[in-house]
Amino acid sequence: MPVGNMMAGWGRVRLAVALLLDAGGDAARSALPARLADRLGFSPRLLRLAPGGTGILSAPPPGPGPVWCRLDPSDVLSMTAACPAANPLDLWQALSLRMPELLPLQPALLSWDIVPTERGGRIHAVRRSVLEAAAATLADAGIRADRLGVEGEAGVDFLRLDGRRLRRSGGRLLAVAACLWLGAVLPPAAWAGFVIWDTARLERALAQDAQAVRDAAEMRDRLAFLAEQQRTGNLLLAQPPRGPLLDLIAALLPDDAVLAELSIAQDGVRLRGRASDAGSLVTALRQHPAFADARLATPITRTPDGTADMFTIVSGGAP
Repeated sequence: MPVGNMMAGWGRVRLAVALLLDAGGDAARSALPARLADRLGFSPRLLRLAPGGTGILSAPPPGPGPVWCRLDPSDVLSMTAACPAANPLDLWQALSLRMPELLPLQPALLSWDIVPTERGGRIHAVRRSVLEAAAATLADAGIRADRLGVEGEAGVDFLRLDGRRLRRSGGRLLAVAACLWLGAVLPPAAWAGFVIWDTARLERALAQDAQAVRDAAEMRDRLAFLAEQQRTGNLLLAQPPRGPLLDLIAALLPDDAVLAELSIAQDGVRLRGRASDAGSLVTALRQHPAFADARLATPITRTPDGTADMFTIVSGGAP
């Protein structure tokens, strides 16, 4: 059963770690609900040893919590020493240097623990032979002790600097820290993941809607184009046959008439050109039933050389 009485080098660091772990364990045990503290192994199970550490007076109850052993008070020498130390580390160092004058036996034969008080510290010393007997008793019973104190004294632990005990205490605190970290990180992370997933889903839905809008706009434009093509086709189909109409116009025009423009549409015919006598041309066109409503669209003007009339004749509804 390892004990720690050295305060030089790494001993001071180990003591600082041990004190921090003890404080963290006590804080977790006080803050956590009793059932959760039991499951995480923070609720101690007490075991009482017989005088001399040669037997077990009361076995610990079953459970996952650490086993705290209690030595008989007759095996432990307790005393109070005044020391103006500012912190537990300095208190340990100062009193450890005074152990040869404070203890009745050689310090090499004893193991001790120091509990801070208001004006100094309370020293608890036990023979190493008692600790070895307690260790053998616990090993025979298959029990692993996390703390070894004395009955009736709070805060005493002769296993305070034991490496295995420090690793177990640190593991329990890491488990609590991991649970707290997961409790603080997982809900926001899960919410962020949900927001990201929902955003991606909305983006996909919006992309599909945008594509549907583009498809609908394309279909609308195509329908408009087809409607315009159909209207143009209907106009073309409604126009009179051009071949016979052209022959008729050619037959009605005098030889001196020259056409500059001929427009044949569904609403009528439009003729623009020049002739020696535009008025006679209108009269001649009216003689045929197809051009009974022939008329001048613009006043007759003379060509610049004065040899012919310039005319614009319409028939039907043409403007």
